[in-house]
Amino acid sequence: MNFKKQTLLICLVLLSVFITSCSLGQTSNAATSTAIIPTASSKAKFTPLPTLTPTLTPSPTITFSPTPSPTPVPAIGDVLRSDNWEATILEVVYRKNISIAGTVYTPKPGYIGFDVIMKVNNLNFASTPSTSVENDVVIDAQGIAQLATCWGAHDVAKSQGKDLLELTFVGCQTGNIYTMKIENESYIRFHFTIEDTNLGKTLFFKFEDLPAVPFIINRSEP
Repeated sequence: MNFKKQTLLICLVLLSVFITSCSLGQTSNAATSTAIIPTASSKAKFTPLPTLTPTLTPSPTITFSPTPSPTPVPAIGDVLRSDNWEATILEVVYRKNISIAGTVYTPKPGYIGFDVIMKVNNLNFASTPSTSVENDVVIDAQGIAQLATCWGAHDVAKSQGKDLLELTFVGCQTGNIYTMKIENESYIRFHFTIEDTNLGKTLFFKFEDLPAVPFIINRSEP
């Protein structure tokens, strides 16, 4: 009887283990099965691109207008003309010094002197008999108008054979004569004194209402 009881107990234990293992196997399979069930995913939503309607932008109309030719810059030796005057700048010459009534004058340090010699015809003597030296200036490299130091006008017919660089002056800044009567064709001599920083640079001489004429001064004796 004891042997049968033992055998029965062993069978009961084995049966219990088998049932338990089957239950665990079912649970494990269920868990595994649940893990691999796919979840429903939402469909991707694509926003449709807008319909592009090509638009043609008209090309701008290009209008070609003739560019006026620039006015030629006058030069020394050119004949300049306005309603009142006709003039030619004959030469612009560096002067180490000048002589006035037998006295020699030399520019102070930092300055240079030069003469402007021109020939002038007065075309409107009735209205403009004279030229004012305030209207006959040199424009320096800084764009500043410089008045002449001395000036003088001489009838061309009476000046034949004379050195134009030695024509006598009729007025200077220290005097009280600031106009020159131009009745006939005349030579005019202007003497200017300006800072030597203007050496080698483009300067301009302007007479009355005529165009300004460019020139360059170099330190050399005539």
